[in-house]
Amino acid sequence: MSESNPSKQVFRNLTAAVASVGVTPSALVKLTVFLRNMNHLALYRKARDRFLQSTTPPAAPAVTLVEVSSLFANDYLLEIEAVAAV
Repeated sequence: MSESNPSKQVFRNLTAAVASVGVTPSALVKLTVFLRNMNHLALYRKARDRFLQSTTPPAAPAVTLVEVSSLFANDYLLEIEAVAAV
């Protein structure tokens, strides 16, 4: 996993998803993260921290992270399920 992909893309997608219901990422209350390889944890955390600090006020959702053997598509390395207070 490079620093630019896929973590940054996942957070861009998440920003667009919450915007589609009229809120910002600061409304996020819970993230469940599915990571295919724990060796990529540091890159994920860097992208997550940048994402959470980019909102006003900074988002501070509860986060559960688990390592999984596979995801929906074989080329997926990361998946995030999010809950926002709307």
